[in-house]
This record gives sequence, C-alpha cells and structure tokens, in this order.
Amino acid sequence: MGEGAAVEGWMNKGRRVSQKEQERETYDKSDQDLDGTGLLNNKLSDSKLMIDRCEKKEPDTPERGQWSNPCDFFISCLGYAVGLGNIWRFPFLCFKHGGGSFLIPYFLMLFLAGLPVFLLEIAVGQYAGVGPIKIFGHMAPIARGLGFAVVCVGLFLAFFYNVVVSWAIWYLVASFNPNLDWIRCGHWYNSPNCWSVVNQDECEATGLVFWNNTCTDLTSVCSPLGFSSNLDDGLCVNGTNKIELEQLQDRTSASAEYFERFVLGNRGHDWYNFGQIRWQNVCCLAAAWLLVALCLIKGVKSSGKVVYFTSLFPYAVLIMLACRGFTLPGAIDGISYYLTPDWSRLTTTEVWVDAATQVIFSLGPACGCVITLSSYNRFDRNCHKDAVLVALSNSVTSLFSGLVVFSILGFMAHVSDKEVKDVVSAGPGLAFIVYPEVVSRIPFSQIWAALFFLMLITLALGSIFGAFETVITALSDQWPALRAFKPQVVLITSFVMLVLGLPFCCNGGIHMFTLFNASAPSWNLLLFALLEVVLVSWVYGVDKFLDNLSEMDINLPAPVKFYWKYSWKYSTPGILAVLLVFSWYDFGHVGYKGEDYPFWVQILGYMITGCTLIALPIVGGCEVVKRYPETTEVFSSLIRPTQQWGPNHYQTCEDTEDKSAQSLP
Repeated sequence: MGEGAAVEGWMNKGRRVSQKEQERETYDKSDQDLDGTGLLNNKLSDSKLMIDRCEKKEPDTPERGQWSNPCDFFISCLGYAVGLGNIWRFPFLCFKHGGGSFLIPYFLMLFLAGLPVFLLEIAVGQYAGVGPIKIFGHMAPIARGLGFAVVCVGLFLAFFYNVVVSWAIWYLVASFNPNLDWIRCGHWYNSPNCWSVVNQDECEATGLVFWNNTCTDLTSVCSPLGFSSNLDDGLCVNGTNKIELEQLQDRTSASAEYFERFVLGNRGHDWYNFGQIRWQNVCCLAAAWLLVALCLIKGVKSSGKVVYFTSLFPYAVLIMLACRGFTLPGAIDGISYYLTPDWSRLTTTEVWVDAATQVIFSLGPACGCVITLSSYNRFDRNCHKDAVLVALSNSVTSLFSGLVVFSILGFMAHVSDKEVKDVVSAGPGLAFIVYPEVVSRIPFSQIWAALFFLMLITLALGSIFGAFETVITALSDQWPALRAFKPQVVLITSFVMLVLGLPFCCNGGIHMFTLFNASAPSWNLLLFALLEVVLVSWVYGVDKFLDNLSEMDINLPAPVKFYWKYSWKYSTPGILAVLLVFSWYDFGHVGYKGEDYPFWVQILGYMITGCTLIALPIVGGCEVVKRYPETTEVFSSLIRPTQQWGPNHYQTCEDTEDKSAQSLP
C-alpha cells in the first residue's frame, strides 16, 4: 500500500474521541458518504485536518505502552500458548486415540480451526491497539458484551489457574528436602492402603512384606484372611489359587497420598464437609500471586522481560529430561506406544472432536489474552508470521513433550512391570502424582524434582500472565486514568484475587478447583470463538478485514488470502459449531475421581459458566436502549463500526504526523 493510501487510511480511522468532542466537532459532509453496506466512510484528504484530529486526544491520558523489543510479543504469546496442556493432555490424547494416528486430525484441525481463530485475534488486537472490550464495541456495538465476556473468562482463568502454581511452589520447596516425602509411606497423613516401591524393597531385603505402613511377615497378612502363605513367591494361597497382595488391598501410591492427603489436605472431605483454611496453602497461594504481581507491575515492559525466562526455561528442562529419559530402560517401549498408529481410530468422531478441542484450548483464543498481548504491538508488525510460528511452535512442543513424557512413562512401566496405559492418568494427577514418583527413581532426584516443578511454575505463569494482563488492560482501557497507577492496580487486583481464592486453600479446595476447571473455561470458549469469527467474517466483512491486514503492510499472496477467507467464512465457523454441540451434550457432569457432584453443585457450575455469558445479552440490550431514542435505524447502527473503530490510535497518529509533515510544502 502506497504512502498516500496509508495516510488516508490513518486519517479516516486513527482517532479515539469522547462523546463531547464528537458534539463539538464538525466534518465536511461532502467528504462523507454511505457505501452499500451502510458503513460510514470518511474521505478526508486534508493532512492538516488529520493532524488536528490526532492532537485533540485527551492530553492528560497516559500512553498505553507497547512491547519494548520486537521479540517480546512472540515470546509472550508462545509462553501463553505453551502450558500444562502440552505436557500432559496432548500425550494423553495421543495414546488414547491410537498414538501417531491422532496426529492427522490434530494438524488438520490446527489449520482449519485453531490457527484461523488465533490469527484473527492477533490481527484484530494489533490493528485496533486496544483491549477486547473496546475492540468488539467499536467493531459492532451489539458485540460489546462479547468483550466483557472474554475478559470475564480471562479473570476466571487467572483466578483459579494460579492455584496450580501454588501447588508447584509447595513441591519446589519440598524438593530441597534430603528425603523426598512423596516416595515413602509411614507419615502421619498416610492411610493403611499406602504403598511405595521404596518401602517394599526395604521390607523384602529383610524377608518381610510391606503391609499397613510397616514391614511384617507374610503369614500375619494371609492368616487373618483365612489363607495360607507362599513365602517363596510372596503370595497368599487359597487352595490352588495364588493371590497377590495387591488383590487383597486397594493400594494407593505414596505420591498420590502425598498430593491428596498432605498437599491438598483432602482426607475424606467433600462439599458437605469442606474443612478449614490451611495456612500452608494460603502461604503458597500468596507467594504465587506475589510472583505474578511483581512480574506484571510495570506492565508489558516488565512482563516482556520475565517471559523470556518463563517461556524458554521449560524448553531447557524438557531437553534435559529428554537426554535422561531417552536413556532409561523401557523408554523405547513408551515411545513406541506413543507413536504407533491405529488407523481404525480415524473412523470415530471422538478422535476428531478431541483433536479440534485440544487445538482450540491449547492455543488459548476466546478469553481475551491473545487480543490483549497483540494490542501492544507496533501497527506494522507482521503478525501473520507471528501467528503461524507460534501455532507451529506450540504443536512441535506438544510432539516433543510427548516423546519425553512417554520415555519416562515407559521407564515407569518397566520398573513396575505394568503396561504404559496403566501408569498414565489425566488431569493434575500426571503432574503431581506420576512425575514426582518417576523423578524419585532417577539419580540426583532432588535436582530433577526441583527442575521439573520449576518448569511447571514457569509453564503456568506464562498462561497466567496473558490472562491477568487481559484484566488489567480492560480496566485501564475502560478508565484510562488508571494507567498512571498501574502498579497499584496490579497489587490491589492481586490481593483481591488472593482473598477470593481462599476457598481453594481449604481441605476440600480441590473440589472447588475441579468445578472451576470444568465450568469457567468450557463450551463458553467455543461459543465466544464462534461469535468472534462470525462477527469479523460476516458482520464486519471478511474482505474489509483482509484490507485491514494490508493497511498493516501485511501483503498476502492470493492463494493465502483465499485460504484465510474460506476458513473464516466457512470451515472454522462450521467446525466450532459442531464442537459446541458436542460440548453441550457432555456438559453438566462434573465430578471428582469418577463420582459426580451433587445436583446443587452442578447448578453452581452452571452459574460460573453463566457469569461469563451474562454480559452478552445485558450489554447488547443496553446498546439497543441507548440507540433507540437517537435513530430510527437501530439495527443497522448496532452492526456497523463506530467512528472510534480504526487503526491503532496510539501509534498511527505519531506516524501520520511525521508522514504528513513530509508531504506538506
């Protein structure tokens, strides 16, 4: 796009004005017309008038800020996209759906659903240079509630996801103990069913068996049950049947009881017996929020530096774990299980739904975080390249972490004489139960444990930074005067989050966490992503949006333009709609360890999801009421861009002034 066209585009759209300013200013009506869509087009050509419009912005409003280094955004976006889901959920889905055969639907869904939404959010945020509330409200006033909705999701994500950081902080501190507590039974919090390899080996060395948290002889175990004992095999005998000890007892691992009964304090607690606030968990959660506040207290200029560590350190740990994991006995069995394809799985709908869901939730659109991070970009940054590189890097990270995970799980299956599928579990159990037990069997276990949990902290923080910055940006965009007090806003918001998060620190806090994890980010993310794509491609116009990309000096080849246009208009909305229907079918069955929660708890989950949705009708209704007395064309005014919609105001005014000064005599 030539300089004259760029200047004209900035003249037309590069302004944020208040309502009073709009009433005071007059425009040359001969330079305005309505096109076929009813959208207002300013065709001002006077460069001096354009500079005057930029100068009329509020002089006392602090600048919004931007990334201080071109790499800051890419690293921040990568750190946000790469999270715990890459470490446990992707490998779990791979072996669930036939190993390598899962990769085919995964990459198809990446290019047909995940990447289009991801690029759309990055481009919209960079083009407008404001947070999601302002963006959707300016693009189409009826969609203003969508901005509030995605910010609410970001608020909930930061709110409950930091609990995971608090757990990792607990384990990190415990890793410096010379004796890792989670590898042994016999502690005050252990149940009679606790069992560990370490205790079993110690007992067998003395000719005994480990039973009820102590070493005892086999006869005293078998006789009370009416069985005889086979000392050679270490088995109880009932006639001709040989019975292994694990068949006589519902064993739980030492690492599982350490996490469940000691870290969480959940010893038979439920919704009717929620327990008390535990000061140890409060201290860990306070440390987690203090860490977030200190990293974000200066805004993107400070977080842009911190994310270099939080984003790149996990890769260093993964590489070190890979070097160790690939050399462990049984590692090849785990990797083989991970990569061996089962082509018959491709005929089932579940594998396609899981692949698309993993892509969407892994990249993390529809919660305002991607829009917020990109809104601090330079206006002419090649965000198209950023989106593709981040998405591919995220997928490659998932593939590589799968190799590392299954090499270690193969080793665990080897030493425990089990199948790989029997030592893998979904959810936080893989991170806080299986991995601690695995690293305890590796030489220099304290060092490996500390590195692993530090990696978990950095992975979670990378996602929390994006979610928390979304909330702070929404506040400062709504009330620009707060930008001058950003450190105070960050500290106060963090403290409020800590206080509201105290229920997570109770004995039954895991139940509250499970409810939030299932309800806050659920089908609402799919709905918001669908609404975003429909808003941009059908309401605003996909051709106009492609022109906006050209305004940012992003010149795409014709085939690439056709691909994005087809995806945004047809394939991506269609896939999101199908996923939404499937998610509705499974929604409302929240439980813990296979047991559904009571009906009133399910209702509470509906209310949590509803909190993220309520802004859609309320704010949309307010926009209708506000416009009804002012115009007879209420509907058309609700779906067309406002005069505040346009290029990044905080940068284009400066660039426009320079370019216009060069063109004036």
